[in-house]
Amino acid sequence: MSKIKLGITFTCVLIIVIGVGFLLPRRWSSKKDVKSVVSQTVVDNSVGLVVQRDASLSSAPNSVDDEKAGQLWKFNQPLQTQQEFVISASYEQGASLKKLTSATKQSLRDAVLDNVNRQLPKQYPGYRQVSQQDITVNDIQATRVVFEYTSTQTRIKQQLLLLFKNSDTVVYIKAQARAGDYDDLNQHYFEQIFSTAKFQ
Repeated sequence: MSKIKLGITFTCVLIIVIGVGFLLPRRWSSKKDVKSVVSQTVVDNSVGLVVQRDASLSSAPNSVDDEKAGQLWKFNQPLQTQQEFVISASYEQGASLKKLTSATKQSLRDAVLDNVNRQLPKQYPGYRQVSQQDITVNDIQATRVVFEYTSTQTRIKQQLLLLFKNSDTVVYIKAQARAGDYDDLNQHYFEQIFSTAKFQ
C-alpha cells in the first residue's frame, strides 16, 4: 500500500469511528430549558488540551473503544435540560499524519482538511456544509466547519473545530444538537468550550 493510501486510510477510520460515537439519541425534544451555571476547567493530560465548560454538563468515563479512537472526553446536556446534545474531543497524532503530509506534499492543515471534506459527506446522510473558516483560537491555528445532516428523519447541526497543535498533532472538538436547538445551545454551552480551548 502506498504512503498516501496509508495516511488517508488511518485518518478516514479515525473520523468514521469517532463520528459513530457522536450520534445523538433517537428521541428529540424541542422544549427549551437552558440555564447558565458555574464554569469548570477541564484539563486533558494526553495532549494538554484545556477548556472551560459549564459545570452542570454530564459526562461518562471513556470506554476502551473510545480510547482506541483517540477520544479525550464527551459531555452531554445537564440532567435538568430537555434539549439533547453531545460535545466531545478527540485527537490524532504521530506517524499517520506525517505519512499523509509526506505523501500529499501538503501542509498538515491542508492535508487533514482535504481528507475531512472528503469523508464527511460519506459519513453523514444528507450532509450539507454551512460554513468553513480558518481561524485562530488563543494563538492556535484552527479551522471551524459547520454542517447539517439527517439522523432518523431529524435534522442535526454540528460544529467541528480542528486545532493544529503542532506538525503531528490535531485535536478535533465536536458539538452537535438538533438543528432547531443548535443556536441556543451554542450560545449557552458550545461556544464557551470552543473559545477557551488552549494547550498547556
